[in-house]
Amino acid sequence: MGTNLYGLINWILKTWKRVIRRSVAAHPTLAVSDLTAALEFYARLGFRSAATTRGREVTLLKARFGGELNLVVGQDIKSGNAHFFIDDIDREFSQLLTQFPNLAIKQSSTGRQLHLLDPDSNTIVLEQQQDRKKSPPRQLVYVGPRQLVADALSDHYFMPSLEAGRFLYAPPDSAFFTLLCQQLTVGAPLELVVVLLDKSQVSMSALVDDSELKSGTQNERLSVYPDVHLPIPRSAIVGSGVPDYLPEADEYLWPKSIGPINALTTA
Repeated sequence: MGTNLYGLINWILKTWKRVIRRSVAAHPTLAVSDLTAALEFYARLGFRSAATTRGREVTLLKARFGGELNLVVGQDIKSGNAHFFIDDIDREFSQLLTQFPNLAIKQSSTGRQLHLLDPDSNTIVLEQQQDRKKSPPRQLVYVGPRQLVADALSDHYFMPSLEAGRFLYAPPDSAFFTLLCQQLTVGAPLELVVVLLDKSQVSMSALVDDSELKSGTQNERLSVYPDVHLPIPRSAIVGSGVPDYLPEADEYLWPKSIGPINALTTA
């Protein structure tokens, strides 16, 4: 009986040590000089004590937002940091503001963050990452004056002017679109038309953008202002639209709708 009990206790201790070692390795670990003061701080931050082991005095904390943290009591400690990702930073901010009146949300390149310092100057960062939406696909368009677009159409081909208009290959929300429209209307308030083209039916040269040349990459991609080979088959025209103009900002926006090209060129 005594031998079996001793063996059971020995097994429990070994298992507990393995659990602690895994916990230390799997979660951020911060050194603190005063465990009581540290626990009081992290309780205000939304952590609760989940497990403690003797010897090294390792305390595992779990947060209400799902994160876990190890605290190790030691001497001559160096400050560290722990980074946690959360779903709703506004909710956490409102809950923490009563405990930390000087707290403020900061904007970083990856998302919105809350920064706090514990009693040992360890930095705690709570971050809600910004949505990483895929960039809209590039679209091939010709932008030019309405009358010239109408004159460039025939029953079988589209032969647009390369002097009064220009081809653009960019996403709809690209700043290049506004820039191109501004360039085409300098000194003359022209009514512009955007002609959307099916790239698979258009022949154009694959050029390397200036940005890629500077960065030294070898990957070729079609330039923002591609070299389109004329004539273009009439069947390549998907449709057309009129860009929205915001006079107060001198800014052109992508057409709200794309319709049949005849509706624009026969008016």
